Amino acid sequence: MEVVLLIPKNNASARSLPAAARNFERKKNLAADRGVLSKKEALEILRGKGLNMTGNITFASVNSLKAYYWANPIISFLDYDWNIILNDSHKKTLSAFFIPAKSIKKTEMHTRAISRGHAGPEMDIQIAYNDESFTDIRSKVSFAKYLVKSVRYGESVLKKADDKISTSRSLPAARNFEREKNLTMKDIIIEILQKHGGKACYEEIYNDYAIYTGKPVTSGMAGAIRNVIQCHSSDSKSFNGKEDLFHSCYGFGRGWWALREL
Repeated sequence: MEVVLLIPKNNASARSLPAAARNFERKKNLAADRGVLSKKEALEILRGKGLNMTGNITFASVNSLKAYYWANPIISFLDYDWNIILNDSHKKTLSAFFIPAKSIKKTEMHTRAISRGHAGPEMDIQIAYNDESFTDIRSKVSFAKYLVKSVRYGESVLKKADDKISTSRSLPAARNFEREKNLTMKDIIIEILQKHGGKACYEEIYNDYAIYTGKPVTSGMAGAIRNVIQCHSSDSKSFNGKEDLFHSCYGFGRGWWALREL
């Protein structure tokens, strides 16, 4: 297993960015120092270390409430080459796995019931934190033999990644940093969903919310985020009857939400 230690360097191109963008980069780098990464940022870090992952990719960070990695990729991923990235937010380490097509039988994996309209049956993967065998506690399948690289990351890596994608990726908060202090939780959730193309799961929303606010998402904060979403969705019994902003993508209780109107 290769571990890459990163040495911070001065970044002239980052200093040349507008103040608002530099401020957001600083917040994002601080979030990275706490282990808060998005899937796209993780891919950029790995690409910078010579690992270019394409195709079917599953990304999971160690759960902030319980000590395991949790993911629900569709089971058809097993028919094709499949990549997994696990983000250890405590040790700031990305573990990258490559599972060749059909190397794991569908009958080996534990699945969960699906709602009508979903893309297909989902695997229910839970890997205990600090388990060096990377074994799914449900199916007992070990992913250790598929590990191709482990990379430690930090502030300098995020800055390098930002240099590569600054022209193609710009969060609304980066463009409007000065008004961020006036944003409500509802506003931030809307912008996070816009960033993800209109829909995201709770874990992605939690990760990006931490980047926006510069604070970790505690269990209480996660509950508040869920409450805001459900109060603004007619799919939920908690709907406030006013602004119907969000809808449940694959059925209520699945943890995936989208903007009702893009």
